[in-house]
Amino acid sequence: MSLRDAALLPSFSGTPCRLLCAPLDLRLSEHDMVQPDLLVVCDPAQLKRTHVEGAPRLVIEILSKSTGRHDRVRKLNLYAKSGVAEYWMVTPHPPLIEVLKNVDGSFMFVGTFTEKHVLRSAVFPQLALDLSKVFADLPPQPPIEEVTEATPEYLASLTAS
Repeated sequence: MSLRDAALLPSFSGTPCRLLCAPLDLRLSEHDMVQPDLLVVCDPAQLKRTHVEGAPRLVIEILSKSTGRHDRVRKLNLYAKSGVAEYWMVTPHPPLIEVLKNVDGSFMFVGTFTEKHVLRSAVFPQLALDLSKVFADLPPQPPIEEVTEATPEYLASLTAS
């Protein structure tokens, strides 16, 4: 199940919102043009023949080694300043999605979601993604040795009694 096709498209059917994907120019200001991986536009007036004009409601960036820093710094700040309502940063390996919501021109952290979660959008109440299905179609990756914290001795002795 791809994030775009099977997971997101049904959430916007019957609404004025359109899910669009790269390559597509997004003009945020006279000097700022970017190409997000996925975006949701709910105002048809924003759709121009050659680009999208102004902040979409939702922007999703798929992070990679070559784009991660750019997506987390420059694009995040541009999206916040221009009024993008919600921003998702998707990390394919290890699979997780960080969700941020715009509050007065700054992004506030909503949460980080893994394949163990159902992601519910802060901006689109009808949007709920079972991430186990979304991440199931990713190509196999080498395992990651995840760090976990042990229960401290003093706490273990309190819960044992």
